[in-house]
Amino acid sequence: MRLLIFMLLLLTACGGGAPAISFYGDSLTSGSIEGGWLDPRPVQRMTELSGGAFVGVDHAHPGMTVWDAVEGTADALPWETAMQRDTAQFVVIRYAGSALARPGQLRDYEQVLETMIRTARRHRKTVVLLGAPWMAAPDDRYGISPADSTRIMASVDEFEAATQALALRMGVVFIEVRKVPFYGKSDVADIIHPNQGYSDRMSAFIVERLIFCLALR
Repeated sequence: MRLLIFMLLLLTACGGGAPAISFYGDSLTSGSIEGGWLDPRPVQRMTELSGGAFVGVDHAHPGMTVWDAVEGTADALPWETAMQRDTAQFVVIRYAGSALARPGQLRDYEQVLETMIRTARRHRKTVVLLGAPWMAAPDDRYGISPADSTRIMASVDEFEAATQALALRMGVVFIEVRKVPFYGKSDVADIIHPNQGYSDRMSAFIVERLIFCLALR
């Protein structure tokens, strides 16, 4: 890992600066939690952990879904325009909250995400998909019944499997953050978001894999 960072720093010195990596997603990527924000936020933490190998650019917004990303919102450009204007070669995408916003629209989610990948590629981007973290089962603090809790967890798992399968089918790098150790409710900030410790562990895991991607470009 240190050797890869050293090699990338040499390439960066010759190329005129650290490459930018753009991160698009929802609250899991932006670092929004109930009552505030993680500090540092995930993209900032990943930039720090990269040791100068890349600069992360945060385009994530709480509550965003793939449908919002394609159409655009008051805070985000439509996907086609965003890809046209974004100068970063690498684009990292995760809209895991889509599973909660529209749990019955898995097939439509797959089609929209595939369109987003194709659009990014048309604009000469290298696409990386991030998986969703583990969630602790919601409890009485949030007024969610056991049956609803089961449905929420199942929807997230279903969308996660579909995202991974789409990445495989399209030849896109998929970073499976569920390989990062997870310690249940001690690792969550609220019903769906990781706390600082879990987020930082995932950031370190993601950075290692992004650096390998940069080394292979």
